[in-house]
Amino acid sequence: MQQPLRRRLVATAISLAVFALCVPAAQGEDPPAPLRSFTLAATGDVIAHNAVNQRALLNGGGTSYDYRPMFAELRPYLEAADLAICNLEGPIAPAGIRYSGYPSFATPVAMAQSLRDAGFDRCSTANNHTIDKGLAGIDATLDAFDAAGLGHSGTARTPEEAIAPILDVNGVRVAHLAYTYGYNGRLRPRGWEPWRTNFISASRVIADAQDARVRGAEVVIVSFHWGQEYRQQPTIAQLNVAKAVTSAGVVDLIIGHHAHVLQPIRKINGTWVAFGLGNIVSNQRQATTLRLGTQEGVLLQVTFAERAEGGFEVLRPVAIPTWVYPPSLRAVVLTKRVNDPRIARWIRRQMYEGYRRTRFLLGSFVPPLEPPPTTTTTTTTMPATTPLPTP
Repeated sequence: MQQPLRRRLVATAISLAVFALCVPAAQGEDPPAPLRSFTLAATGDVIAHNAVNQRALLNGGGTSYDYRPMFAELRPYLEAADLAICNLEGPIAPAGIRYSGYPSFATPVAMAQSLRDAGFDRCSTANNHTIDKGLAGIDATLDAFDAAGLGHSGTARTPEEAIAPILDVNGVRVAHLAYTYGYNGRLRPRGWEPWRTNFISASRVIADAQDARVRGAEVVIVSFHWGQEYRQQPTIAQLNVAKAVTSAGVVDLIIGHHAHVLQPIRKINGTWVAFGLGNIVSNQRQATTLRLGTQEGVLLQVTFAERAEGGFEVLRPVAIPTWVYPPSLRAVVLTKRVNDPRIARWIRRQMYEGYRRTRFLLGSFVPPLEPPPTTTTTTTTMPATTPLPTP
């Protein structure tokens, strides 16, 4: 009788072991949540020079302003991103103020809706032209953004609004902070309060980022309007601010504007810093500024991926090179257009030089050129979806 009993005990033990393997280790506990991620697209300066406004008026049939065609080629990239950020340089014109470009901007209100329709989710509004039209310009800009459903950071109408909101981006809590170096030497208008515009100070940025994290932000993105115009290398001031801010470990990404030319992308204290994204839409080019590089910009693509041990990793950025195509002043993607035989050869030569300069500065952050499209068309008219008129 002992032998059969021993066999039954062994069989029971084996059955229990198999059962244990089939049952989760912790009965009743939920499985771990999947790791989250989101993508960012950020672009260079949007500057409504007089020529840009005139082209927008032409796009609108002479009765309204329509900037959307200028961003049409970027729209798929912007809409594919979970968060798309622009930098609008200069205020929206207050009611009763005549539209104007440089040196004192008063941008048509249609710009806000055009940016939203292009695929942008929000913009930084702190820059050296913020008070070109006084406090009324700040208010008009944010009113127009709100009406268009476009978020904003860097300026405010009230002290409460100056506190950066916590955004839900694909299930991740994100804060976007924005700051400028100054107001072009303009005197602050009567009634100005410190909360009206965020100014660059490493200690201020760190404090704001820490506050955002206390309020629940898991990722903090900072936009800086900084540097020296037309200078491709960061200034000492830029480097000092970047080093100080990144050393605190509370900011995940820094993106820069203002130089109107591209500046390097570097990793400082483990944090990616894109010092300058160039121009995305403007009337600046060699013929108007006597400077190379002002037609060039990048659409920066960045992925934020959650780590199993906590926090988010910021993956290596990709810099999609762009170029402002005259006279339509549309932003085109150089990797797609340089080898496109449907564009006049002399224009493609200029595009290639722009791509070469961008690649020389940013290196492998910039994708290689795409091969020519499979077409036998040799005209200079682009596809109907993104028409580019022959200059």
